[in-house]
Amino acid sequence: MLWLFGQIWLWLLISFALGAGLTALLFRRPSRQRPYERHSPPLAAPPPAEEEATRHLPTVGALPPVVPDASEPPPDLGHQEGTLPPRRAWHVRNEWPDEDDAAASEDRQSRRGG
Repeated sequence: MLWLFGQIWLWLLISFALGAGLTALLFRRPSRQRPYERHSPPLAAPPPAEEEATRHLPTVGALPPVVPDASEPPPDLGHQEGTLPPRRAWHVRNEWPDEDDAAASEDRQSRRGG
């Protein structure tokens, strides 16, 4: 009889069946017996108002081409051609630290301000 307590799959199956049965009993609503109610057909929708009629929209042509103004400078598109600057020059210009900067700035002091 002790082998029965070691069969975990059996206990899982029993607990699943009990849980499903209790859920069905608790959450199932009893069906109410109502006499057949005769529903009237739905009423027709009113015709759309003149302002809502979007079926007949006026046609529009293509937009005129945009001519850039000669007095405005062209937009800044960034570097799109040429060679990239060397790594060190780029870091100096953009003020981003790299591995060499991090190693040079190590002073072994706490940054917590205590």
